[in-house]
Amino acid sequence: MFPILDREKTQEQYACLWTGECEPSEQTPFLCLVNAIFALSSQLNPAVSPHERSRLATQYYSRAMDQLDIWGMASLHTVQSLVLLAMYCQSSNETHQCWILAGMSIRVSQALGLHLPGASERVRDARTRELLRRVWHGCVQLDRTVSMTYGRPCAAGERMAVAVPLPSYEPDDELGAGSAMTLQHFNLFTRLFRNLHEVLYSLGAPGVIQVQSLDELYDRYFRHCPTDPNKPSVIDIEGGLQRWHDGIPIGLRANQYQSTSEMSTLRRQAVILEQNYLHVRLLLLRPFLSAIIALDPHEHSSGTAPLSVAISLQCAVTCVRVAQDSIGLINRHRPQDVRSTGSTATWWFNVLFIYTAATVLNASLLSPPIIGELSEASILESWQLALAMLEEYTVFGEHIKRLVMTLRVLFDAVPKQYSQHRRLRTQREQGSNSRPNQPTHASGSDAGVQQVGLQDQVSGVQPTTSISMPFLAPWVEQAFDWTQQTDSLWDMGFDPLDLAWLTSLPTDLAM
Repeated sequence: MFPILDREKTQEQYACLWTGECEPSEQTPFLCLVNAIFALSSQLNPAVSPHERSRLATQYYSRAMDQLDIWGMASLHTVQSLVLLAMYCQSSNETHQCWILAGMSIRVSQALGLHLPGASERVRDARTRELLRRVWHGCVQLDRTVSMTYGRPCAAGERMAVAVPLPSYEPDDELGAGSAMTLQHFNLFTRLFRNLHEVLYSLGAPGVIQVQSLDELYDRYFRHCPTDPNKPSVIDIEGGLQRWHDGIPIGLRANQYQSTSEMSTLRRQAVILEQNYLHVRLLLLRPFLSAIIALDPHEHSSGTAPLSVAISLQCAVTCVRVAQDSIGLINRHRPQDVRSTGSTATWWFNVLFIYTAATVLNASLLSPPIIGELSEASILESWQLALAMLEEYTVFGEHIKRLVMTLRVLFDAVPKQYSQHRRLRTQREQGSNSRPNQPTHASGSDAGVQQVGLQDQVSGVQPTTSISMPFLAPWVEQAFDWTQQTDSLWDMGFDPLDLAWLTSLPTDLAM
């Protein structure tokens, strides 16, 4: 799935460790790489319990870090080790370490000249040349991934990232049977993450963008920036994503496989591509959702073009649909036992995708215009499914239990506090700005919020009070005092109109 190693050469060097034939200068960097491989592999071993996986992985990770020499002579083994160690830190919820290791992989690659097209082109041996290209693009993919996950800037710019040619599709012996399709999947991933870089560059970072009106939102994302003509608009990025999706070969299309399809590498590659495609689209459209909630369309100024409002609303609605699609995709292809890999991404990425989609569904229930476009019952069904799936992953750590708790708190408490906050703000605005016989903008908003107050009118579910969720394990109710937790949020000055929880990292909220 991530071919940055030469399997045959790695196995040969591993055998040399036991025969004493390994070059002394290469022994320590290679031992670091071997332990990094074992650490990451331990996290995915279905033969042992999650607790034992964590214990073994931590042991191998500690050994690898002891053997990692970043101050010595740079080597390809060092770069490969940094990439694998960063991936391990993603799985173990080590945010800081992951971020640092990913950045170091870019810097060491640059020290070796891997970012220069000539570095690989001058290599005569085709096998080595292709490996160098795979390692560089693997570093770039990792850089994009951690930037997407943690909401931070990319270390490698787009011009640098695309300077090196993509690996060839020609089959390589070290990748075994199906290597051409593996490399095609890798290259598709690389191109998708170029679109991801455009999203991160366009948005600054996946977060809440403070805008004062829907006019400003429209100008920011749909019109080309005169001070930065290279900055793509949302239409440009969405078009690029659609062209990328249309160009996926039949064998790597997720819709070609059903939940009953035979487990295969090809099926898993197809599903993982679709998971990441949906996640990138969700990041692209999420600012519209936060803006639609914070800025009620009925509150726009008289100069706002109706078309801009309609387009912004449809972007928010599409964002919610993408979140539902993401949850549905994982549900269709996930294994019965989450401790096995199955046909989806690794469990830690599934947690990220599910949690992000669930927060979007949470937020959508605050917006009457969105509820008017979509079935509230379907939103609630998707949200409950997301929570049920996320709870299955709690076997992998306490931090995932805290994610379940966080989602439950947001669902139970935010709509009520949001409604009260908007009502108080309306009263203040009316007291200072309203004129006799002249309605205020906020009064319309308050009426809308009361519609959100809310889901009981449509589905019988009341998110403002604790709801019955029989699919949640008993520890959730026993270990968590919901009333005390929600009260503490307001005591800390939690602002329901500050939608940072919509775009905050799961690790930020779960620590």
